[in-house]
Formats: sequence, structure tokens, C-alpha cells
Amino acid sequence: MATTPVSTTVSPPYDGPFLPRFSYPGGPVVQVMENSRDVAIDTVYAVPSPIPNVYTITGGRDAALFSIDPSNGHLVFIDAPDYETPRDRGDGAGNNTYEVEVTRQEWAGTAAQMLTVWVSDVDERPGTAPQTTLDERREVVVRYVTEADGTVRQLLSIPTRALPDAPANPNPSDGIAIVRDSSGAVLLRAADIDGVGLMASGSVAPQAAAASLDEVLREIGQHSAAGSASQAGLIAGATDFLASLAPAAPLLLQTIVPVIAPGTGKAFVSMALTGTPQDGANPVTALVIDARGIGSHTFELDHIGFAALSGAMTVGYQYGGGAGNQFLVADDAVQSLNAGEGNDIVHAGGGNDLVDGGAGDDRLYGDAGDDELTGGAGNDWIDGGAGLDTARLSGTRADYTIRVEQGQMVVSARTGDDGTDHLINVELLNFRGAGEDLSVRGTITRMIDALEDRVATRVELDGWEAAHASGTALVDIATSLLQNYDGDDALTYDDFGRSLYLNGAERSGNYRELYSLLAGLRDGDTRAEVLLEFADSFEMLSYARSAGATTHIADTEIGSLVRMYDALFDRAPDAGGLNYWIGAFESGSTITAIADMFVNVAEGGINTMTDAQFIAHLYQSGLERTASANEIAGWIKVMDDGGLSRGDLLLGIADSVEMTALVGIMNTSIDLA
Repeated sequence: MATTPVSTTVSPPYDGPFLPRFSYPGGPVVQVMENSRDVAIDTVYAVPSPIPNVYTITGGRDAALFSIDPSNGHLVFIDAPDYETPRDRGDGAGNNTYEVEVTRQEWAGTAAQMLTVWVSDVDERPGTAPQTTLDERREVVVRYVTEADGTVRQLLSIPTRALPDAPANPNPSDGIAIVRDSSGAVLLRAADIDGVGLMASGSVAPQAAAASLDEVLREIGQHSAAGSASQAGLIAGATDFLASLAPAAPLLLQTIVPVIAPGTGKAFVSMALTGTPQDGANPVTALVIDARGIGSHTFELDHIGFAALSGAMTVGYQYGGGAGNQFLVADDAVQSLNAGEGNDIVHAGGGNDLVDGGAGDDRLYGDAGDDELTGGAGNDWIDGGAGLDTARLSGTRADYTIRVEQGQMVVSARTGDDGTDHLINVELLNFRGAGEDLSVRGTITRMIDALEDRVATRVELDGWEAAHASGTALVDIATSLLQNYDGDDALTYDDFGRSLYLNGAERSGNYRELYSLLAGLRDGDTRAEVLLEFADSFEMLSYARSAGATTHIADTEIGSLVRMYDALFDRAPDAGGLNYWIGAFESGSTITAIADMFVNVAEGGINTMTDAQFIAHLYQSGLERTASANEIAGWIKVMDDGGLSRGDLLLGIADSVEMTALVGIMNTSIDLA
């Protein structure tokens, strides 16, 4: 899930272990409300340095529309933007998305950031006079406008900062009321909004679900990229959700746009949005949450029946939340989505997402991207969709039975709360209970992960393990891995060190960790030595211990069995036979012993073949080519010497580099005869 940082240029030459890096506190994307000039301000300018920092605008297609304070990086629009009259240029001109590059010159060199400034709309229609109330020490401003159809719409704003002299709320967990019904009862509230404000808009009274589709689609259309696959996915999810409700079911729709003040970064608390319990007496709460302008923020959603999510965000992944049955649908940004308790439906959209259904019987869809999906307690349906997707299970392989039903892999926990999960379009299985692997194979696995941020295949690990057994040192294997990985050539020492932590430990290295690693490179350690040391470091072993072991479906016993059916019988497996052999493996039979049994029960006269005919048959069925005379003679010699049985030969062909590549990537959706 991690990404490699972009290297920066250095001027003048810098002999320390770190290159200068620059990012505004809010990250590379900043939201600005129309009619406001302020964009961003740096927060390090006040820190004493040998030479004062200097900020300049150095590029971007819309650079001419901005000015900057060279002493502190305060970036502003020269003229306040007007959403209805956009002035952005280049591809997608007129979509209120502006690009400007800012460079910071510091004592160690220069570093630049390309900033995307997204201007959002303010409802400027005439309406009632604004009403200001004090809630949670915030000045909450509300006004009302009337739609063409007579519907009254509430526009509410909560500032990013509390009034310092205002009295504190004795029950801060109650939060700020966003919507109340006619009796004054709170239908939707926001809590834990320190450092974050929000704008909320929507009808003041719930509407019948059957009459809400147009309004829901309008809000999604205004808070997603026009004509994009993301928008289409959000619309499809909303349509499915509304279709699942009774036509007369009351629905409360609100659009939530969180905001942060210029010069502030990601808040360290999660914003809690709470609707009313879904008990039939209350309206179903539906939200459109547009967080595209504040970087990645965390939300807790409780008693929220539906949420359309735009922008990078975390939903309840670390902080809990998720009460009630929830239907979450996300765009193509990277999200961590934990639906919590209840029977939930989650569509992760594009992007490489983390999805956790939590307790309950959930339906999880990875959609596009390389996703990691956890069903959690209960009986779950997991569809990875496009990309290389991973199903995460809490135990070890021995803690589950696996069967194939109607072409879908069904994983059942032997004990505990995991229940039975149906897996579709999932390419990798992660067993979190497996812990770290301290063998040579484990070290090589971690080197590949830290270098390339991917799961090594059985074929390549078998090759490297054989090379080590033949005398190749691990540091030489590390050297070969670096030579084979094109991405390393473009990395500075600084970027190389940071990428090891991002890829291998799924986090940024802290200053002390990076200094130790990069100082070694500066003092003469090779990258291969550093890669090997990091693969067996406390940091990566700690992560591996918690993350467990991940295996490609093609590298499991099921992958071997499917290929053995192909090589021996020239057909896909039947469900009964495949499940019988999986059961035998789970009962203790090795895959080698199963291969011998395969041959013993072979159909269609295979057992009457000579060794030469048997070898030729495996090549033609499994490798889809004719075996050469030398290949047949070589195999016969090994078999005559007593070193290879027909079962060994079958398994060798099925798990060979050639057949594995020919079959290609496998997933949990298995074609059956």
C-alpha cells in the first residue's frame, strides 16, 4: 500500500544523510472556498535556521493567479476565486482545480511541492438571515434557502477554531447539533472536531426514500469529478441503497464538507458523525462526505445508513465507530474503511484500499485497485474486483477449512467468530496469525517486500532458496535483487532509505531510524547490505509479526491442485474431486503424497502409458507444447535412477516456472468442469 517518495534536487551540495523536503501542512491538495484568497502557509518558517527560508512560486499551469510571501510561504490568490467563473487552465480547464508549484530554499538546499488547489462552491442564493448560536464553544451559523420545488434547505457552517473565552460544554461528547427535527430532537450531530470545521447542507426534514433519488444524485454530482468512473460508482451505490429501502421510508440527507484553516495539517482526532438508531421510528441518515480538500482525515460513523465518500479518508479504522447497518461507497482515492458492527455493505471504489467489515454478516467489494479486505466476525461475502486483492484472515492456514462451491472459494473458521467467508476475485490470502518467518526464505521474502512493495511468488523464492543452498550468500542475493529492480536506479540514498520503511514496515521511518540507516550508506555500506540488514531488523520483523504471512492463490495447495488437474487430465477440476484433495491436504497429506495419489487414480488409460508417453502427455496437456527428445530422455534418466516418481514428475511440471507462467495469476474464482 505504500508508495515511494519523489526525490528532490539539492543545491548547494548537501553532505548530510537527509535531503530537504517540503510540503505544506495540509498536503498536496488544498480546499479553498470561493471568495476566499487564503490558500496555505508553511509552519516551519518560525524555526530558527542558519539561513532564513525563502519561498517562491516556480511553476504550475495557474502560477500567474497566485502570489506568495517569500518569508513564510503564505500563498494566496491574487483575486478571490469565483466558483461560477473558474479561471483554471490546462487539461480540464474550468473545473475549479488550480495547480501551482512552490519552492522552498533553505540552508540545506531547495525542495518543491506541486500544490493542487480545489475551489469549492458556496451556496450564495438569497435566503433567510444568518442565525448564529454558540455550541461547543463554536459560533455555528445557520441560514435557510428555498428550492424551486418548495423544499427548505439548511446551510450550516462550523468554524475551525473554538472561541477561547467561551464557556466549555460540560458534556463535550454530545457534540454539535447539525440537524434537529421540529421538536428540537437532534437527528445528526458532529463531535470531536478539534482543529476541523465543517459545512453541512441538506433538507431540514426527512423525505421519502422514493422521492430522494434526484437530490442524492445531485449532491454526489456536485461533490465528485464530473463524468469520472468514481462518480459513476458513487451514483450506482446510492441507487442500489435507495432501491433497498421501502419507498415511504424517511431519509435524512446531508452533505458534509470538512474544512481546515490555512497552515494547519491533518487533525489527530477523528470527527464523529452520529445519526439516530435504525429502529424504524427514526429516519435513515444518508451522508455525502466530501473530504477532497483536507488530505486524509478520520471519521467515526455511527447510525449512518448510507455514506458516499469523496477523497482520501479513514472511516473508523483505528478509533471504533460503525454502530448500525451501514452502506459505504467510496471514490478512487485511497481509503481505510472499517464498517464496524452490523451487517454492512462496502464498495471501496478505485485506489488501493483497506476494508474491514467488522462484526456482522458483511458484503465487501474492493472494486478497482489492489485492496486488502477483512471480513471480521460473522459470515461475509468478499469480492476483490479488479486488481491484485488480498483477503485477510485472523488465524493461520490450519485454523480454516477451504472448499470451492460454485466456483467460489469458501473459507470457514474451525473455531472462533470468523464464521464462513465467500471469496470472489481475490488473488492473495493473508493469514495474520502466522507471525514472522525467521528462515532464509523469510529473509528473502522481506527483502523483496521492502524493495518492491509486493508479495514474492513461490517460483522466485524457490529459485533464490536453491541458490542460497548452493552457496550464494544472502548479501549477494540482495545485490541481485537490486540489479533486477529498475526502480532503485532513480532513488537517491535518502529516497532509498525512506522507501524501505514505507514498503517494508508500511510506515514512515522516524528521524533516528533513518539517520542510522542513511549514515551507514554514507559511511560505505552498500545498498545490498542495508537491504539485508533492514529485512531482518527489529522494525520489519515487528511488522511481519503483526501482518502475518501472505500467499498468492497460485502458490497455495489449491493452485498446485488446479494445475495438476490441467497437466494430468487436461481439464479443469470438478468441485467434488478438488474439495476431496483439499480436505486430504488439511488432514495432513503433503502435496507430494497427493500428487502420487493423483497418478494412482488417473483416468483415461494414463496408467498404461510408458514413462516416455507419460512425460509427453504432461508436456502436451500442461505446457501446451511437445516435449523435445532431450527433455524426455532427461526425465527418464532421473526416474530410472530412482530419484523421481510419476507423482514427483506431475508436481514438478504443475509447479514449474513454465506452467505457473502459462496459467498466470489465479484468484479465488475457480473455473470448474
